[in-house]
Amino acid sequence: TGCAIHPVYVPAKIRWMRENRAGEFARTDRFCSVKEYLQARLFGNAVCDYSLASGSGLLNIRTLEWDAEILVPPDHPLGRLGKEFARKIGLDPKVPWFAGAGDGACSSIGSGCLAPHRISCMVGTSAAMRRVVPRDDRRKVPQGLWCYVLDERHYLLGGAINNAWFTFACGDPQ
Repeated sequence: TGCAIHPVYVPAKIRWMRENRAGEFARTDRFCSVKEYLQARLFGNAVCDYSLASGSGLLNIRTLEWDAEILVPPDHPLGRLGKEFARKIGLDPKVPWFAGAGDGACSSIGSGCLAPHRISCMVGTSAAMRRVVPRDDRRKVPQGLWCYVLDERHYLLGGAINNAWFTFACGDPQ
């Protein structure tokens, strides 16, 4: 899957729920992210983009095998926002919407670090360093790192820390 075994990923959370909340688990029809839930409410269907799916630890990143009805590339059109929602939030209902990508993938794309020789670094309440690499690059993922699918042709290779913050001090150069 490209994800290390870690409690932060979905499989561990689903297992915990099955073992500790059996009643709720038995009544659960579907596990989804907040993004998928909002898509279902706003557009009537929930799909999962490659980057979010691969970050779950449940996607085969080499074959992109997962339920074909819900797994889509980031440029998959969701359709138009329903008129009721568009009116409530003041958006034009004719504007097309797309599945998009997870925050880490978008952060890497937004930083402009798209070549394999460039590495992006994001720091917030967590921190991650990521590198875009071609999917045909068959090197083994180093232990302790993860490898998510960015799109049909690229992986996002990286590592993260769950608690991060920096203090920057500015001083007088004289």
